Amino acid sequence: MPIISTQRLILEEISVDDAEFILRLFNDPLCIRHIGDKNLSSIADARRYIIDSPQRSYIENGVGLLLMRDKSTMSPLGLCGLLKRDYLKHLDLGYALLDIYRRQGFASEAAQASLVYAKQNGVDIVQALVSPQNQRSIELLLSLGFIMDDGQRPPNFPDNTLLFSYAI
Repeated sequence: MPIISTQRLILEEISVDDAEFILRLFNDPLCIRHIGDKNLSSIADARRYIIDSPQRSYIENGVGLLLMRDKSTMSPLGLCGLLKRDYLKHLDLGYALLDIYRRQGFASEAAQASLVYAKQNGVDIVQALVSPQNQRSIELLLSLGFIMDDGQRPPNFPDNTLLFSYAI
């Protein structure tokens, strides 16, 4: 997936060189609470995750989570991108930020850019999964124009996860 540039951000493919950041992000307590525990406890675990998940997705699906960098400092802030999930009919918008970068509009900016990328590549619907306790994420999705889509829940879908859809 190509680099996406916004006013304040660069979204680029994750490399194994980003393992330290990935380890930090996926061990952030709010990330574990709302996204789940990826069981990453070392740099080696983070490298394996990068290869087996985002990099594999780039190759197999042409999309995946991208590293979100601050343009002015080039510091990594989080992840955002489109995911192909076997249990969803449409691509899933995913994002995660370190706690210190939340509530600054970065997730919204990256998500909007991901939706523009989806539209430019012929995607007509994007979905998003969120836990009901993640009020900030629900508010973000609603502000982007997503609507709750409980009628399209896949079989064996966790009851405590909300599904949202966005028609492009």
